[in-house]
Amino acid sequence: MNAFMEMSSCHTNVGKFSSFPCDRFEQSSSNASLSVLVVDDEPVLRELVAFILLDKGFEVCEAESGDAAYHMLSQRSFDVVVSDVRMPNGSGVDLLKRINDLIVKRPAVFLVSGYSEISLEEAKSLGARDLLSKPVDYDQLCLAISRCATH
Repeated sequence: MNAFMEMSSCHTNVGKFSSFPCDRFEQSSSNASLSVLVVDDEPVLRELVAFILLDKGFEVCEAESGDAAYHMLSQRSFDVVVSDVRMPNGSGVDLLKRINDLIVKRPAVFLVSGYSEISLEEAKSLGARDLLSKPVDYDQLCLAISRCATH
């Protein structure tokens, strides 16, 4: 098994879980058509975001670094990438730059940061759809991702 397979996983358990904690956001059948790649080196945060998005009907894959995410993106397309900014083995900003160079069908990219190492203006100039602050408002994230279905 190659190293990238160990660092990534995909889930399609649509609507399997109870509504938590994205309570104001309703599950929608249009969500099931959206694939989301969640990238974070902190397993608990990555799995929490994946759990919430799965509950709302999205197809979700996970990667623990920008390098692992880039490998996954070179193998298949995603509609949305939600990536932490600060990570070893490829930051979210590095991933965003690499996505701009690689992808023909470019996913919407949302960067998440607990620090001020990148401004919203800089993130958008690099092609990010938005820059979200930690702790993430999961309702805001779910709505932002759902809006990608209409664009």
